[in-house]
Formats: sequence, structure tokens, C-alpha cells
Amino acid sequence: MRWALLAALAVLLALPTVLSSYAVTLFILIFFYGFLGQAWNVVGGYAGQLSVGHAAFVGVGGYTAAMLSIELGLTPWLGMLVGAALSAVLGAVIGYLGFRFGLRGFYFVLLTVAFAEVCRIAVSNIDALGGALGLYITFTGNPRQLQFRDGRAYYYLALALLLLATATAWAIERRRFGVYLAAIREDEGAAEALGVNAFAYKMRAMVVSSFLTGLGGTFYAFYLFSLQPNTLFGIPLSVEIVIRPIIGGAGTLLGPILGSFILTPLAELSRLYLGQGGLHGAHLIAYGVLLIGVVLFLPEGAYPRLRRALTRRDQSGLAAHTSTHATSTDADRSSGRAEPARADIRPRSIRAGLTAPATTIPAGLKSPLTPATTPPLLETRGLSRRFGGVQAVADLDLVLARGEMLGLIGPNGAGKTTAFNLLSGFLAPDAGEIRLDGRSIVGMPPHAISRLGLARTFQIVRPFPRMTVLENVRVGALARHPRAAEALERARGVVERVGLGARERVPASALTLPERKRLELARALATEPALLLLDEVMAGLNPTEIETLIQLIRAIHASGVSILLIEHNMRAVMALSQRIVVLSFGEKIAEGTPAHIAHHPKVIEAYLGDEYVDAAPA
Repeated sequence: MRWALLAALAVLLALPTVLSSYAVTLFILIFFYGFLGQAWNVVGGYAGQLSVGHAAFVGVGGYTAAMLSIELGLTPWLGMLVGAALSAVLGAVIGYLGFRFGLRGFYFVLLTVAFAEVCRIAVSNIDALGGALGLYITFTGNPRQLQFRDGRAYYYLALALLLLATATAWAIERRRFGVYLAAIREDEGAAEALGVNAFAYKMRAMVVSSFLTGLGGTFYAFYLFSLQPNTLFGIPLSVEIVIRPIIGGAGTLLGPILGSFILTPLAELSRLYLGQGGLHGAHLIAYGVLLIGVVLFLPEGAYPRLRRALTRRDQSGLAAHTSTHATSTDADRSSGRAEPARADIRPRSIRAGLTAPATTIPAGLKSPLTPATTPPLLETRGLSRRFGGVQAVADLDLVLARGEMLGLIGPNGAGKTTAFNLLSGFLAPDAGEIRLDGRSIVGMPPHAISRLGLARTFQIVRPFPRMTVLENVRVGALARHPRAAEALERARGVVERVGLGARERVPASALTLPERKRLELARALATEPALLLLDEVMAGLNPTEIETLIQLIRAIHASGVSILLIEHNMRAVMALSQRIVVLSFGEKIAEGTPAHIAHHPKVIEAYLGDEYVDAAPA
């Protein structure tokens, strides 16, 4: 791929010597719109924040550089940096308003469209900027003023802009920044639980994207020598920017470039042939038809489909090689040569867990009901949360010692998951205190709590579906290992530990339910937590799968991780827990050892039922 890209670049550098002036102009437009698409791709593709008013940053950058050149004589080579910086500031303002107040989907779209419309109206009513008629730049042919008599100079400048944006996207992809943006795009809540500060990283993406787009505004102004507010700040230009990454493949490095190579010639052809009869905006009709086709047949864009096709071809060649190797192995068997002994390929943690003894009450506890003499790892006092007229959690006092495995049980609607959401920062309590390792965490966001050593799984599994198993777990590993190589090595070890080593390159969307459960557990473990909250990790599993997971949880606990467990499978709860807390209608009704809880009258009445007593542990 590297050599192919270098060859393509060499061809593009040589093309102007053989192309006609019209063809050069067409390539300038391809590069320019590819550049704008790549700039938008940082926030819209990688981070998944759909900005449909991005043309505003083109206008801000263009008008700023033009006015600085006309009024102050500042060369546009510097003015473009000033315009880009102003665009970045405005992008930060819009990002703050959208992200701080949790605007997503259509609401964020409306915010960005409104911003572009405000800019259009404001510029149209400022006479110093040319008003509604626009601003015109006198052509001098002076390169210092970003003006060239030879169109090939604009060709190379547009190509340089495209390469700049692509290099920026490439650098983002290969750093923690890009990994976190992809996780935010897939599931922002799950990313926060792994220590990702979603607000901060979305803001960074918005600033980078608006800065690059502002640079493009200067090129636009000094290539066309005119700026009209209705054109620069209008929805059609925003559509031109957004649709190229979508067609090519948003969130991929080459998607915006491929999209521009597809759409820009199509736009020119549609204007040439469909616009002759006075049908203005004909290219938008062609865009609409093409976009419908992409949504129906290529929902991820053209580049991902092309990449999969090339991958399948490579894998088919590998399969043929493997088949040949297998045939020779069969021949060895038939000739009587002995096969080597097969090693136990299960992860070491599972092999150890299969023979691990039953957990015991930590020595630090005075008794099953008395907190440890050392400060507890987790403690809540009077924790409460109400939803309207429903008291989900009421005055919950909870103590979990360092090294303990505590079960939290109760009927559906008892407040168990609400308690987990309070502990992990996804909900703020109405009253009460939460202390993690002696430190109050009330009011902290989930990513901050995660970095203090608390990790969790979710009742309904929330993998990042378009990312592979290894990429999913790497998101968690980056919290403790910012270096990409270290994080990848840590993630690979955790994936192997939970028994998914053979599936590390498989997309999470292709996993079975038991595999997704283990993947979610692996992601949480990759953050290297002191306390792990497990929310019904055995729900939907068969007895064999449950037994395997029990052994894995025992091995994790034996490695020094404290565990708070929500589970409806009472066999598993009784086998794993050292103590159990029972909730009913948000209130704690019992606390004690598994044997004590199994025979507690209130627990039997509210949750277990009389039929459980006969099979309960003594």
C-alpha cells in the first residue's frame, strides 16, 4: 500500500505537464474538496459529530485573509493562518455549546447550521465586508499575494493542502487521539467508562477540523478572487464538504479523497449536461441519487468496501497456502509420523482459575458484617437517587473492603443498576456520599472515576461494533499506557487472558453473546482497576458458559482486583460472593454471608422465594 501511494503521488506531481488547462482546473477542485472533506472528517468521521454548517469556517478564513490583505497589506500566506486561528476559536465556541450541553445527532446538526446562517446574515449586512454583493479581490499575479498567472501553481497548492490534511488525519489515527475519537463515535458512554474524557477529545477534534477548514477559505478566496456570503456560508457548500467523506467512507483515511475523486467529476458533468436547460443545482440532484445508492448498498462508503474486497483476495491466497500446508500434514499422518503433543492453549488465568479454591472472606474484615480495620476501598453513606415519584435508591450504606468480592442482588427494579450508575459517575446522587479509596467521587465524571481505579461493565453489552476485539480492549489499555505500542501489548495480553486471543482481529459486531460478555470484561480489565463492577455478566449464558465465566472471575479476583457483582444467577452469586447485600425497592433489606442471606426471611419473601431454601447452602 505504501509503495502504491508513493507511485500515485509521483503521478499526480507529474500530471500538470500533460494535462489541458480544463483538466488541471478539475484536479484543483478534486484536491480542494478532498482537502475540505478530510478536514471535516476529523470531527465528523472520526469523532462522529455531524457538523453540517462547516462552510462557515471556509467563509471566516476566506474573509479574514482577504480583509487583512486589502486593508492592511498583509500577505495571504500569513493571513491564512490568522483566518484559520479565528476559525478554530469559533469552532471551539460552537463545540463548547454543543458538547457541554450534550447536543447530539439532529440537535448538533441544527446548532452548526444555525451558526453558518448567523455568519451569512451578519456578513451580508456589514458594508465593510462588501455586504450582500460580496467582496472582490484585484488580480495582480503577485505570488506574495497568493496569486499566480500559471494555473499549475494552484494545482500544486491544492495538492499540498490535501496532503497536509491527510497527514494530519494519519497522525491522529495512529495516536491515542484517534483511538479515543473512534471509541466516542461508536459509544460515548462506554468510552467514558474506560477513562476517555469525551468532551475534551471532541473539543480537540472540532478545533483541528475548523482550523484546517479555515486554511481552505484563504485558498478559496484567492483562487476565485471573490467571496459571496450566500455561497460561502450557504448550505450547498456545507453539503459539498460533508458528502465526499460520506460517499468515500467517513472515519477512514482515504475515504474523503476517494469521495472527491468520485463526486467532483460527477458534479462537473452534471453541471455541463444537466444544467444546459437552465436546471440550476443539477449536480445536487446527482448527489442525491448517488447518496441514496450509497445508503442502500454501501452504508460505510466506497473505501471500506474496496478495502474488504482486497482483504478477501489476500485471505483467499493465504487460505490456498494453508490448504497446501494442511495437505502435507495429512501426508505426514498417513506415513505414520507422530504428531507433536498438543499444549493446553487456554489462557493461563483460566487454567489457573479452573483449579482455584473457593474465595474466602478477606483477613482484613473483622466479621462478614463489620468493615475492615484498614480504610475500605469503597464506601457509601446515605446514597439516594429519585426519578420523579420513584425512589430508585434510598439511604444506601455500603462498605467494600480491599480484596473483597461483594454480591449485590435483588428483584428487577430494586435499584441495583442505578446504584452502579451512581458509583461510576453516570448519575449524580440526590443525597449521600461515595468514597473510593478514601476520596469523595461525588460529582466526578465517569472518565475521572475510571482513572481513579474503578471500572465497570454494562447490563446490556456495549462493544464498539466497528472496531476489532483488540482495538476495543486497546481503548481501555490507553488509560494507563499512553504509548501506542505499550497499550497494544497490554491489550493483547488481556484479550488472551479472557480467552479471545484467536478472535482479536474480528470486529466486535461479529462476536457471539458469550464472546461479547468476555470482551466487555476485557475492556474493563485493561484499565487496570482496583475495583471492578460487574453488571449481570452471566445473563443469557448457558450453564457451561457460566461455569467458565465463574472461573475467570475467580482468577481475576485472585489477582488482587476487588469486585462488586450484580447477578440474578443465584448459584453464581453464592459461589463467588464473600458477602451479599440485598436491595428491594431501593432500600437495603439484608446483608451477610451467602448462607445467612439464603435463609433470611425478608430476602426469601422479597426475592428468593420458599423454593430456593431447600437448595440453598447451609
